[in-house]
Amino acid sequence: MKNILAIDIGGTKTQVAIVSTANHPSFKDYKKIKILHHRKSPTPKNPNEAINLIFNFYKSLNINVEKMSISLPGLWNDKGVLIESNFLKEWIGFPFIKKLSKKLDIKKYTYETDVICGGLGEYYAHIETLHAMSLLYINLGTGVGASLIRDGKPFVSKSGLTLRLQKMIFPNENKFIPATNLISGGYLSKHKTDLKKSQMQLACWLVNLYYLFAPDLIVLNGGLTYDWDLIAKKAITLAKKELKNKVKILPSKLKEMAPIYGALVITYRSFRTNAQLALPS
Repeated sequence: MKNILAIDIGGTKTQVAIVSTANHPSFKDYKKIKILHHRKSPTPKNPNEAINLIFNFYKSLNINVEKMSISLPGLWNDKGVLIESNFLKEWIGFPFIKKLSKKLDIKKYTYETDVICGGLGEYYAHIETLHAMSLLYINLGTGVGASLIRDGKPFVSKSGLTLRLQKMIFPNENKFIPATNLISGGYLSKHKTDLKKSQMQLACWLVNLYYLFAPDLIVLNGGLTYDWDLIAKKAITLAKKELKNKVKILPSKLKEMAPIYGALVITYRSFRTNAQLALPS
């Protein structure tokens, strides 16, 4: 039996899973995926501590894996180095992928952004009922992000800067205000922000992104959507008034496990091996 080490590193928590590949050689049915072991821990601020956390869990299981696949937040270059992040400041410039591979002694690996992994996970979770060509995935958690999946593949521009919601801005009294100031969980947890403004901003995203990319389905995921009535429900109601029910907007099927399943898709589909779709250094 061949196994894969799937890792999802987020702004606040890290997930590590050992996944059996016996029943899903081509990832056609996510329900057949067998997760042998799974662990969640707070994401360390120091990248070396994160490597040790993953190493200790992996070694404690005494299970050999053939490949490793990693879901990552922020902007990474093609050498596996984080070059931009709102939350993992100590990780910037650190050769995380290379050091993790060496520490675990796993030479075969793939890695990709958390929103692309999450989008791929949701696409294949919905594929039986979706019968559609494209899915827009929006994640509202500690940070924010989005991905567009078409024909089972992530849409990425040559610049690698596709759908970076955290960079979006809106006007406020003749000034540009970062959109994440209204709907980022990392911001809302520290500031008393008007939820009505957050709901309106998310509704604007839904409307504008629909008209830009014309997805067949929109899926919302992330910690801010788990309490559906807090922001998502009202935002969708506002968006549908403009969109007139042209597109379904649904909560995630996989929730926090979406990036784990998406990391497996990356391994099977090999969109880019040992490299992440981002700007070169």
